[in-house]
Amino acid sequence: MSTTHPECPHLSTCVIFERFRVDGNKSVWISSYCRGPMQADCARKKLRDTGKPVPITMLPNGQNLPTLTR
Repeated sequence: MSTTHPECPHLSTCVIFERFRVDGNKSVWISSYCRGPMQADCARKKLRDTGKPVPITMLPNGQNLPTLTR
C-alpha cells in the first residue's frame, strides 16, 4: 500500500533546486525530501522552520556541496 505525503511548504521557495544542472538529480531529492517520506529529516526545512539561515550549499540531507554556489 502506497502512502502519499504532503508537499513541503517551502518547496516553491527553496533556492537549492535552482542550482541543479541536471533535472534527474533534482527530482530524486524532491521525491524523497520534498514530497516523500524523508521530509521530516530535511536539514534545510529544519533550519528554515526554526528561523535560521539556510546555506545555499546545504543539501536536504545536511551535507555541503560547494559546487552549488555556481
